[in-house]
Amino acid sequence: MIARHLLLFIALLFIQINAIQAQVKDTLIFKEYNDDGDIALFFVQEGKKSWQLVFMAKKEPSKDLLRGDIIEVLWKVEEIKNIDGDLMEINQVLLDYTKLKDGKVHAFRRTYPNLLQYVKSPDLQLTDAFLAYLSAYLEYYLAYSNQPLIKEILKEKDQAKMIYQIDEITFEGRPYMVIGLGTDNDNKQNILEWLYVDNENRKLYEYDIINQRLIEFF
Repeated sequence: MIARHLLLFIALLFIQINAIQAQVKDTLIFKEYNDDGDIALFFVQEGKKSWQLVFMAKKEPSKDLLRGDIIEVLWKVEEIKNIDGDLMEINQVLLDYTKLKDGKVHAFRRTYPNLLQYVKSPDLQLTDAFLAYLSAYLEYYLAYSNQPLIKEILKEKDQAKMIYQIDEITFEGRPYMVIGLGTDNDNKQNILEWLYVDNENRKLYEYDIINQRLIEFF
């Protein structure tokens, strides 16, 4: 009898230990929170790898959580079903997160509050929410870019001015939103960089004009 109870205790302890071990704590880079679909997604990055977690934390991200911020996340692997009851490919679930450190976008916003001017296209109608979504990519790119021309413009601080325009395009069979980033001197616009945002995986790319290819921007 004692042996049976001992085996039961060990089995329960083993289950409990495995349940605890199934929860993983990582320090990652925050990319984006998206609750437009059937399930909310939390995009993160480690090194040059980025992926998405199903958002099941109790608190939704605040407006103070910006792309590039350092966060600590608690997550686990779990089977997720869509509204039709089918298993989804995404099986990593975010249980909780804590912001550890501001990324560069916070300082960028304080330093350049009036840097960017949006040049609206008559052929493309964007909601304020979607425009803000794309602008977040642009701010992140400018805060972390090492492109010499962009860094030179940003040296001017209060005098720095840049324009950007947005378009839709299909490149190699995939849909993208394209941001043309440039300057406007004496009503002469000059595009310095083309940035591509993948509509499906939501990754950001620089466009290499010479080789006609996309380079992911981390």
